[in-house]
Amino acid sequence: MNILILSSGYFPYGGAYASRLLNFCRAIEQNNSIHVITWFDSQVDVDNLIFEICTYEHLCDSHNKIENYILPSKLVKKALDYINQNKVDLVISSRMPISFGSLLNLCKKKRIPLVIEQCEWIDPSNFKFNRFHPMYFLGENNMKRRYKKANGIIAISRLLENHFSSQGISTIRIPTILDVLDTEYSTKTINQPTVISYCGSPGTSKENLKNIIETLTVVNCESVRIKLNIYGPDRNAVMKNTGYDNEHLLQIKDYVNIYGSIPQPRIAGVIKASDYTFFARPDRQSSNAGFPTKFAESMACGTPVITNLTGDIELYLKDGINGHVLDSITPESINKVLCRIINESPEDRQKLRKCARETAEISFDYRIYSSIIEKFLQSIIQETEQ
Repeated sequence: MNILILSSGYFPYGGAYASRLLNFCRAIEQNNSIHVITWFDSQVDVDNLIFEICTYEHLCDSHNKIENYILPSKLVKKALDYINQNKVDLVISSRMPISFGSLLNLCKKKRIPLVIEQCEWIDPSNFKFNRFHPMYFLGENNMKRRYKKANGIIAISRLLENHFSSQGISTIRIPTILDVLDTEYSTKTINQPTVISYCGSPGTSKENLKNIIETLTVVNCESVRIKLNIYGPDRNAVMKNTGYDNEHLLQIKDYVNIYGSIPQPRIAGVIKASDYTFFARPDRQSSNAGFPTKFAESMACGTPVITNLTGDIELYLKDGINGHVLDSITPESINKVLCRIINESPEDRQKLRKCARETAEISFDYRIYSSIIEKFLQSIIQETEQ
């Protein structure tokens, strides 16, 4: 098959979806020719391996708010140019609310099946006017009415799989996928004091950092027994997320370190060197519809995860086996888990790390899903030809 993939993000590096898309290409590249058109350049040095997986191009070098309203139409035009010059059997697109209608019309006109890669259900808190923001209305309309006009859906979670399957559209569930077998890992990382890392973009409501920091203040009241390393958000973002001012962050600098953004290729090393990774998400539709890449990345490095059970995490995280489950995201629940890990022996930690890695190998390696994805895409093309 000749497959055209469209993405409203970065590629081949630059974020969670870039990672998913790269490994999706790895999963299907053996029997297919793949070309990727994406909004933004990853701005990261890429080794030659990427050119063996697929060809790709981007529309601009950097991300800004103005471009968000210009790039959707540019992407459809670029897709049209590519289709006019090349034989394309299938188009796969990430969610793009603004350009979906134009893209759907293009594919129908060219008689090319369109598959939507759906990894999230956006929460209204992401928008300035919440449910009254036009983009929220557009996104909800697509989710509930328009995406079912596509030929197929690749869903990242059971919630999304059930949602689209109930609309009568061919749907397959593929969780976070990584190159687990080629990810370096450790089953012996033990730090004194214990090191917990947070890696990601917490926003203002997506994930809560204040509760774990409050809990660490209690746990470390006599001596520093657990440190929290924060990668991704800078100091201003942490202050916005927690409500703390800079003076308070300086007071807790002995056990809370804020490193800001780091290059994606370095993330695995940071995680591997940690005893645990941590994140906590509110129990709401957006949390249950997505699946955190950081969870699978941590398991792949042999680093157990501390989090609450939202979405499909319950399928993979087993309390005391490959990580620790938070009963809730409250300071009380976090304190309960932190007290447990303080009392763990080195042997306990090694068992957790070994099981975390085993979970990743059997659940998140892209190779596991290659034939499943291939059969699904072939079935979409066959249905379209009938």
